[in-house]
Amino acid sequence: MRYLLYCMCSLLLAVPGKSQVGIGTIFIAAGTTFTADSLVLIPTVGITINTNTLTHGYTPMPGATPGTNSIARVYDFAASITYSGEVGIIYSDAELAGNTETLLQIATRNGTWTTTSTSTVNTVANYVSYQAAGLTFDRVTATSAGVALPIIYSGFSATAKELYVLLNWQMADIDGLNTFDVEYSNDGRNWSVASSITPTPGSKSFSYQHNDMNFTTRYYRVAGVDYSGDRVYSRIVTVHNNNAASSLRVMRSGSNTLLYFSGSAPTTVQVYDMKGQLLQTRNVASQQCEINGLIPGTYVIHYVVDGQKLSRKIQL
Repeated sequence: MRYLLYCMCSLLLAVPGKSQVGIGTIFIAAGTTFTADSLVLIPTVGITINTNTLTHGYTPMPGATPGTNSIARVYDFAASITYSGEVGIIYSDAELAGNTETLLQIATRNGTWTTTSTSTVNTVANYVSYQAAGLTFDRVTATSAGVALPIIYSGFSATAKELYVLLNWQMADIDGLNTFDVEYSNDGRNWSVASSITPTPGSKSFSYQHNDMNFTTRYYRVAGVDYSGDRVYSRIVTVHNNNAASSLRVMRSGSNTLLYFSGSAPTTVQVYDMKGQLLQTRNVASQQCEINGLIPGTYVIHYVVDGQKLSRKIQL
């Protein structure tokens, strides 16, 4: 049995960049040292690992706080294992990736990441280990004490369309997520939930259409909510709705033109011809503005709403 395990270790090392090995059904007896690449398991209770795949990645996991991350050695079981005994990782100095060696702690994932607090580090042997008891996990790495390894957003955008705001986001990992809460705010401080979305297992890209266009400036974010209720937020994106206060109706009576604005009233209205020449300026305190003396033709109306400069082309 031990010969079989060490053969699998050599297979794990055989593929550069990212290593992977398939595991059939194996039994590791209590007190037996199982080593795959630099992952070490010494169970205190015998464990059977059924059909599984172990992958070794070389990219550090980003931390929840900017500038923090795991070491550049992350192991991934395709199926979770429940384990009691020593879990250890042998690392090189080059793989510390900014972590302080003496502060290293084993971190495991079972839906969400947990960084241990009682791991021990042997700086001479470059070995960090943790004594687990009934621990279920599918990924394991090491990071500095107190560093949280979060669910990772790899992208988030929000774009104002004519009738809705389109939100798109991508995740590096959704394991352990229960829902996404799409949140919005008109002041950046008070937030409301537009919708809660249950992710499809294995999906990495998501989208949502928010049909409320009654705003000039709005802020959006996405909260990934795990099964314990903990929330991991995306970055905040600002959306400007150029059509909100510019629901502009034009009424013509002889040489007089009335502009009607829905939503917030503009403070300043300027009229330009198609050559870019300023023809008129009006200071406005209501939702309508009268423009006199315009002959039939095409004009551009520039106006300011809530400090935001907007423009519309009109045909008289």
